[in-house]
Amino acid sequence: MMNDRWDEAINIARAQPEMAKLWGWRQGFFEGLKDSNVLPLHECLVANGPLELVRALITAYPKAVTQKETSYQRLPLHCACRKNANPRIIELLLEADADAALVADSLGRLARKLHCAEMNCIVGICILFIYCGGIRGSI
Repeated sequence: MMNDRWDEAINIARAQPEMAKLWGWRQGFFEGLKDSNVLPLHECLVANGPLELVRALITAYPKAVTQKETSYQRLPLHCACRKNANPRIIELLLEADADAALVADSLGRLARKLHCAEMNCIVGICILFIYCGGIRGSI
């Protein structure tokens, strides 16, 4: 899925929703060094996939938003924030699981910390703070 064939991926997610539940081993998933077992939603977010694909994958497998990849134990929200996702994608992920904003990865980082570290847009950071109920935890 790490290519620009987004329309095809959207059609597959809609026609074969069971595919959204399949974990896959990806060498070099993070920084080209860290291998990880991931869902299509993680992969889509790391590849900066479009909103429609994110929506289709969540519809196909709603539980995906609560599943952590195996390398850094990151939720899809962490992956989205780390890759400077469109604020609407961040909002969509939080609508599906608001508690994700309060979950740390294996390095102890919340999604908003990853978003700030990557110098991402203020709109996305504001959305994360709203879903966190204000300032809780360390930023």
